[in-house]
Amino acid sequence: MCEAGYPTPSPGTCELAVRNPAIELNCTVAQVRPYLERAGFSVVPLRIGGGTWLKIHEMMTMGVPVVSTGIGAEGLPIRHGEHLLIADTDTEQVSAICALVTHQARADLLAANALRHVREHCSWDAAAECFLARCPRRSAASQPYYAGQAV
Repeated sequence: MCEAGYPTPSPGTCELAVRNPAIELNCTVAQVRPYLERAGFSVVPLRIGGGTWLKIHEMMTMGVPVVSTGIGAEGLPIRHGEHLLIADTDTEQVSAICALVTHQARADLLAANALRHVREHCSWDAAAECFLARCPRRSAASQPYYAGQAV
């Protein structure tokens, strides 16, 4: 298990890491991408707060299956069981992680669905299409000209 990017691990996590060499703690890191490249899954165990939208999208873009609390994924247009697994209690989180570890096909399907969602709805192209769809259309006759060229 690797924890990366979280500035202060809990005392319980630190104690576990001391007793188990398979647990790797990497507090504040410059880039989380190298850790995501080797991750089999990612967990967002937030119970309060926010600010994880970009992190969840980053995980999804990297093809990493995500387990998150409802609060961690709050406001994102993604669905439990299709793009990620929502697990609010400790028991639910353990079950979700075990499901990803023991059912690779399910983990792969979640990751593929999530990546497709991010590409279709969160990419620069998708944002530009959304913006242009909301812009009023102008006819060629009403276009401003600068030095004889349409602007």
